[in-house]
Amino acid sequence: NDTEKFIEGFYSLTQSQKSVQKNILSELNKNDKNFILVKGRAGTGKSLVALDLYKQLIDKGESVGFVFGAKLNQGQHILRNKMNFSIFSPYDFGTRKEFDENTIIIVDEGQRLVDRNLNGGGRSNTFSNLKYYNNVVVFYDNHQQISNFEKKFKTVEKLENSRTSKIKEITSKIRTNPDLDQFLKSFFDL
Repeated sequence: NDTEKFIEGFYSLTQSQKSVQKNILSELNKNDKNFILVKGRAGTGKSLVALDLYKQLIDKGESVGFVFGAKLNQGQHILRNKMNFSIFSPYDFGTRKEFDENTIIIVDEGQRLVDRNLNGGGRSNTFSNLKYYNNVVVFYDNHQQISNFEKKFKTVEKLENSRTSKIKEITSKIRTNPDLDQFLKSFFDL
């Protein structure tokens, strides 16, 4: 949850996170159309994996957009302004003119996506617009639907039944200390 540490690269992924990320990158490298779902409970580091995945894909020269399933927070604005990340809330995502169907779209907090036509125009139609893109990776937690409207829209069920969904799961809790992680790695390499 520390944006500056992320920017400085002062974080590490758990084995579960690395495994899921490796699987995602492998799927994306096949040049197929992908609708990949990454499921995990609170504290498993879905957001960190999503942002790290974004960073890796940008470093490889890919066109990538990042949609956060709610209003952007201060940290996301910092990533947008300091690192030029293409991060959008569902309110301003739509079908962005700078993106085409080959842009890889990463969604965090995907369980919160809804369509405009179902709630009188208050949110964009992000959920429907995902169908436009060939490669979509959605991070979500079906236990974190906040409003009754999100539950009523049945976003999780729609995600899991969308296109050719491939579901990955991050299973272990995180909040690791990178210094401790490095120490343990070097200790066991003796």
